Amino acid sequence: MLIFRHFHIGTEILQLIADNISKVGIAGNPLKPKNFEDIKDDLFLKHDLNLYNFVIRLNSQLREKNITIGPPDQLDLSMITEDQFDHIDFPDRWTNFLDLRSAIELFNSFF
Repeated sequence: MLIFRHFHIGTEILQLIADNISKVGIAGNPLKPKNFEDIKDDLFLKHDLNLYNFVIRLNSQLREKNITIGPPDQLDLSMITEDQFDHIDFPDRWTNFLDLRSAIELFNSFF
């Protein structure tokens, strides 16, 4: 669940930043996996590429348009969603104590 949420929240944070900087338009590649099948297609790589490309595109637009980041007139939070994982019945096991980094490291070794 931590890994799924990591991808969902990362997508939403990038969109939050893009939508709240005036005169910036950055099209993203949303990654919101719903199950383990969705992770098989190089999702970790796509996630990292999303982050790097976002920073590159944002900085390019800021330079080209001579934009300084400041607070928006009206904060747009429309991209933030509620928990998307109520369709998964997660078991109550000893592994529930794991933090995100530990969960990702364990998942990577099996991936």
